[in-house]
Amino acid sequence: MRVLSIPAEHPYTQAIRPAGVAYLPDPDIDGHWWPHPALEAGYWRGEEREPDPADVVHIHFGFESFSPEHLREVVDVAHELGKGVVVTVHDLRNPHIKDPAAQLSRLDALVPAADAVITLTQGAADAIQARWGRDAVVVRHPHIVPLDV
Repeated sequence: MRVLSIPAEHPYTQAIRPAGVAYLPDPDIDGHWWPHPALEAGYWRGEEREPDPADVVHIHFGFESFSPEHLREVVDVAHELGKGVVVTVHDLRNPHIKDPAAQLSRLDALVPAADAVITLTQGAADAIQARWGRDAVVVRHPHIVPLDV
């Protein structure tokens, strides 16, 4: 199985990789996570590059600037192409977005459509179950700074 995490270079997406799974690097994005080209339906259709070798897209960060409709189109295209979609609900309330309803509307598009949902705490998993009726796998955030720092 080959996975493209969005973004692939984020410490969380790098730390939760199970053995035996191939993880693809970010496309050439010059170190910027936004906007990530894989959050465009055309990316998955191969309109902007060669067809992608990923079997699964893992949406973690970088979707804050897209409309719910746009995100749903990306998921729909991935599914049409036979790709699995995993969503990490890292933020039920994104601290960078003033209106919490905006984050929830994006998650309203992503969480129900995902093949699997990941989150960081049991409390978040409970909130996901209450709002969307989805079971989320809890994968705690790993240390990204050495413990002695």
